[in-house]
Order: sequence, then structure tokens, then C-alpha cells
Amino acid sequence: LKDQEQILELATRIGTRNRLYTVILSIRIYLSYIFHMDDLAGYLVEERDRIKKEDGKILASNILNDTLYTGLVATTMARSRDRKKWEPIALGCKEKLAGWCKESEWNYAHGLKLIEAELAFLDGRNEEAAKLYDDAIKYAAKHRFVHEEAVAFERASHFHAKISGNASPLAQTYLEKAKGLYLQWGAKRKAVDMETQMYMYM
Repeated sequence: LKDQEQILELATRIGTRNRLYTVILSIRIYLSYIFHMDDLAGYLVEERDRIKKEDGKILASNILNDTLYTGLVATTMARSRDRKKWEPIALGCKEKLAGWCKESEWNYAHGLKLIEAELAFLDGRNEEAAKLYDDAIKYAAKHRFVHEEAVAFERASHFHAKISGNASPLAQTYLEKAKGLYLQWGAKRKAVDMETQMYMYM
């Protein structure tokens, strides 16, 4: 955070503070989400959107990541905090991804399927959710998005643990696959975090 403030101080002097701040927030949203700091992730989404509204010239730093992880944070917050507030945000992200998917299935199909899976889980449509998680995994693998294949496996593991209990063999298998993919991607700290989750599933 100290380095972040130093960078933002420099950006303020050259007139690009808001633009750079939204980039930093987007990175922190992703990290907060994958490390299950849900309330922080929700706060950061709101803060980034506030800055964007104040400065209409700011564009998304990465349109796929911003939309996908905003949608994933929103489904998580809808399930655990305030569904009325967060579900419309998740649905809006899903609609954006669906539109982009018509132009480029390669880039967007896995993200669309993952948000659809999380929304189905939110609604209690468990059979549909299970299929959509597997579709997200399939598309991420086919299109070589290793890190998001890991996220999809992890979310699918969480889903199966919730509906079948932590001892669910499928939940454990998916979690092990997620850990392997995070390691393949080079996210060693996240792989260590997975060890704690795997212990909980024993």
C-alpha cells in the first residue's frame, strides 16, 4: 500500500491519478476475489465504479478482467450479503459478456459460463449450475486461459462442497485440479492458500 500511495502521488503530479487508481483497484479486486476477501472486493468494486462515474474519460484497464471479476464479486456478494443490490450488477456483467461472446467466443465464453454458473448457484438451480461450471472449465482449457480454468475449478469445488458437504469427492477433486493449475500458472502463493481449503475438505 505504501508503494501504491507513492505511485498515485506521482500520477497526481502528472494528471493521471484517476486513470492509474482504477488500474490499481482492478488488480486489487482480482486479488481480493481469488483470496476470498469478499467484503474488501465488494468495497473495491464500488470504489472503482465511483471513480469512473466522476471521470467519464476513464476506460476499463482490461475489459474482460474488469467485467468478469466484477460479475464474480457481485454474485458472491449477492449470495452472502445483499442480493437486491448485487444481483443486478452480476446480471449486467453477464449481458456484456454474452454480447461480446457473439463476436469472440475464444475470449469470452469461459467467463460467460462461469458467471452463468454462479447465478444458477445463487438461484438454487444446482443441476444447471453443475453443467455450467463444467462448461466454463472446458472453454477455459480449450482457449488456454489457465488462470481462469483454475478459478472455474475452484468455484466448482466450492459449489459442490456447499451442496454435498465438504467431504464431497467431486469438491476435493476439483480443488486439487485448481491447485495444480494455479501452480502451472506460477501463482505459488495462491497454491499455498489452496492447502488450507484442502485441509477443510478432509
